[in-house]
Amino acid sequence: MLRLESAGKRFAATAAMLAAGLLGTFNARQAIAWDQVFADDVIVQGSLGVGVDTVNNEAFGADTIRIKENNLRIHFDDTSVGTFPANDWRIIVNETTDGALNHFSIEDSTASSTPFRIVAGAPNNSLLVDDNGNVGFGTASPALELHAVDGDTAALRLEQDGSGGFTPHSWDIAGNETNFFIRDVTSGSRLPFRIRPGAPTSSIDIAADGDVGLGTGSPCRPAACRPHLRCGWTHRSVHRKRLRHHLGRRL
Repeated sequence: MLRLESAGKRFAATAAMLAAGLLGTFNARQAIAWDQVFADDVIVQGSLGVGVDTVNNEAFGADTIRIKENNLRIHFDDTSVGTFPANDWRIIVNETTDGALNHFSIEDSTASSTPFRIVAGAPNNSLLVDDNGNVGFGTASPALELHAVDGDTAALRLEQDGSGGFTPHSWDIAGNETNFFIRDVTSGSRLPFRIRPGAPTSSIDIAADGDVGLGTGSPCRPAACRPHLRCGWTHRSVHRKRLRHHLGRRL
């Protein structure tokens, strides 16, 4: 079907005409410079190429959909009204300025924020959720709910950045072949707490009532009305003297 309307200077061609090659060797950019609206379903049983750099006889390989041009975006524009959810989202691939960041991002277009981003070059299994819901950082086989793997001291940083009006401060929780430790990053990377590999069970044990056991899993409370320390070592007198010296209290 071909329809010419000189008054409106409109030209409409059906998909059947395009398929039959009635437009010769002109590509879509040359032959069609207007929108096409289909009021019915559109089914493509081959692959679909979208973008100004998609060419005739595009080699799709295993791709079902290929988006190909120098600015790649997919916009989810929800037109719901009233109290229905209507937030807009956008998938963004790479920045549009020279020398800028290469990334895959999900943008909250309504809020103008980017809650999720993967920067090009990120290693395998940077973030993985397995079929049990366990989350792996650097591993394809997370053993627990959160499992971090690194070749040198797997760690977690806790950083207060000052954005809430409080003084910035950072702490690290980390472990390696030498120790498990808490690091006060802001205060000169001091290590106020350490556990060495092979430390026995209940080296430090805090009971439900607040009693603290050193070397025992059953610290008991004496007559004094405050938490106390109980040593589970054989040479108790020696360690009691050391504790009195360091804690400045009676044991």
